[in-house]
Amino acid sequence: MIQPALMIYDPSKETPGKPDFNQTIRYIFQHIDFAISEDEANVITALFTEVWDDLHGQTVTHDDLKDKVFEHCRSTFMVFHSREKIDAVVSLIIAYLRSIGQFI
Repeated sequence: MIQPALMIYDPSKETPGKPDFNQTIRYIFQHIDFAISEDEANVITALFTEVWDDLHGQTVTHDDLKDKVFEHCRSTFMVFHSREKIDAVVSLIIAYLRSIGQFI
């Protein structure tokens, strides 16, 4: 369940400044330290993307994003992971965005 063989993040395949959903998932699985399914990672990443897109370039902090994604998870689905695990995935998504220059 953790880090399937084909889920390795490859920064050489990145287009600087352009987030890629599949590369985000690869990044998560390369850095995660607890069990999560690929489907769960996809759902959290998709919800993060919805929140990110709704912000329309507004200034937002790391903690604001974690709060918004968790609330979106809670309102959209029954929460399938603890707040700490969802926050950890959001932190990894933000780390990925930092690696491509999309989050300061």
